[in-house]
Formats: sequence, C-alpha cells, structure tokens
Amino acid sequence: MKREKLMKILQIKFPHEYAEDWDNTGFMIDCGKTKYERIMTALELTPEVMREAIETRSDLVITHHPLIFKPIRNLDASLAEDLLVMDCIKNDISVFSIHTNCDNHEGGINDYLSDLIGLKWTQALNPQKGAYCKLIVFVPSEHVSAVTEKMGEMGGGSIGSYSNCTFSSKGIGSFRPLDGANPHIGEIGKLEKVDEMRVETILPFEKVKSTIEELKLVHPYEEMAYDIIHLENIRKNSGGGRVGMLSKPREFKVLLGMLKDVLSAQVLKYTGDEERIIEKVGLCTGSGSDFIRDAYKSGVECFLTGDIKYHDAQFARMNNLALVDIGHYESEDFFKHLIKKMLSEEIASTGCKCEINVSDADINPFKYYL
Repeated sequence: MKREKLMKILQIKFPHEYAEDWDNTGFMIDCGKTKYERIMTALELTPEVMREAIETRSDLVITHHPLIFKPIRNLDASLAEDLLVMDCIKNDISVFSIHTNCDNHEGGINDYLSDLIGLKWTQALNPQKGAYCKLIVFVPSEHVSAVTEKMGEMGGGSIGSYSNCTFSSKGIGSFRPLDGANPHIGEIGKLEKVDEMRVETILPFEKVKSTIEELKLVHPYEEMAYDIIHLENIRKNSGGGRVGMLSKPREFKVLLGMLKDVLSAQVLKYTGDEERIIEKVGLCTGSGSDFIRDAYKSGVECFLTGDIKYHDAQFARMNNLALVDIGHYESEDFFKHLIKKMLSEEIASTGCKCEINVSDADINPFKYYL
C-alpha cells in the first residue's frame, strides 16, 4: 500500500484534529518508506511487540498508545523505551499512533466497545465542539445544481436524520479579469457583473479541504470564490466517551458477567448494588475517571472505564452510580482488531496489496493474585 493512500485513509477515519491538545499522534518514527508491504497493529510498542515486528518483517507498526509523549532530549540504551526507538531505526520500522483521535472520532474505539456490549442510540458523553464549518460558495445561477449535488456527495449538509441540506440566496457577483486570466464569463480588463447564487452548507471540518477540491471540478469559474466559517456547533456522535441504552434492562450482576466475558477480564472492580436494574450506560475506554461526574450528570445508571481512582469510586458510591473498573488494557486491547478490520476493508475495496497482522505479543503489565 502506498504511503500516501494509507495516510489519506487514516486521516479520513481518525482525523488528527480530533486528538486532544496534550496528545501526540501520527508518526512517532518515520523511516521514509513510500509504500508498506506488511503492517502490524498493536495496542502499544513494547520489546515483545518489537521482536514480533522484526520477525514478521513489518514495515510499519500502528499503535494506539504513542511511543513518544514528550520531546526526546537524549537516547539511553539502558532504558527500554529509548532502546525501542533505536531498534525501530536500526530495523527500518516506522511507528504510527492513533490515540485520542481514535477515542473521540465516530467509529473509533469507544464506539467499538459500545457495539461489543450492545449499546443502542449512542452519542458522545462529552460531545465535540467546533467540529463543523460552514462552507459558502458563489456560483452562477445555472450551475447551482451541480454544486449542491457535489456538496451532498461529499457529506455536506448532514444534519441529524437529514442530508443534502443547503441554503441559497440570490445576488450580483462582480469581477474584472486581468491579463493572464481565462474567464468563463467576461473579457480581459472589463468589469463584469453576473447573476450569482450564494450556496451554503455545513460540513465536518475534516471534510472541507477535499470538498473544495471536488467542487472546483464542477464549478465553471477559473477561480472559485468561497468562504469557510468555523462554527461552534456540537457534533453529538464524536467526542469523549459514549452514552447509550442496553438492548434490554438487566441486573447489574448480569451486566458484570457479560463484561467479564466480552473483555476477557480476569477480575472487575465495581461499586453498586448487584441487584440494581441497569439500562442507561456510559463508558470511556482507557483512563476515563475525569468523565465520572459528567456521566453522573447525564443520568446514566452505570459507568465503565479503567484506572478508576479511590475518591472517584467513593463519589460514585455515595451518589448511587454503579461504577465498573474494566481495566485500561482490557478496554483498549481490541484497538488492533479495529484497525485491522478497517484497513482490510479498504484494501479489499481499492485493490491495494498489503499484509495486515495483529500483534500477539501485547502484554497487560498487571497481574492479579486471587
């Protein structure tokens, strides 16, 4: 698979702009290859995963957890993390991480877990703000249909259960073609006035660039006039965590048993009455203690996440919120399967050739003495 094609797929599926400000996503190590024959997916890069990548002759390892969080001041071969960087460079293996942009974006790891446990009618617990732009294009009246159709084709105007939403208003466009121009209408040096339409639509901001490129292909003018306005509209299906409804209400202890099986968890820590009936559930993969109060305010009866702190658990107990520590590792280990499935589907649809392998060497650092 060509590098350019892979980067385009990953940007569409998990836009970099959805990553948190503190995060580090994208290439951790870029060895400069222009195509990849073998890609490995893993939760994170460890010495065990590194050995596996070398043995399988992988060109690229795609991880959820970034190998590098902070700027590197020096490399010390006595430290395992630094040695991993050296080994990647020695063996010509690139590393690319998709972290909080995979958490936050629709179709990412939080949605994957929601589907696994059977949540319906899900939306983000902490919805993404500023995720939309208004795109305004000025076009001669007789070409409006071509422009609006292309906008809809590119995903413009999707609002709730409606698609192809646009607004058009009439006006007069004026311009003077200068030397070197090749005007569709008008003459060089002469001021021209044309009946035009102002066509507006709303777009997720990550789709604006590609939409503009496509619109230029159907717009008659040599220089298409357009405006991009950033909006504060909330994107309900993208953002931190998820909230949804179980397919049917069930006792908390039944839910605990199902979670243990689905996540292949050795143990689950929890607060709450095992006999309580649970229907509305919130979740956040990885470390989501910061969302516990948001979950409580949203009216969920149960919240699932990893790395729960003592005082957050006490808050949940006192406020009658069932809380389950499903484990950081357990709640995110299936990232590698999500990425393999997505890339395999893209390869099948485009005819690209690339071997995608899921790492068998990911290791949970925690053990349990039972």
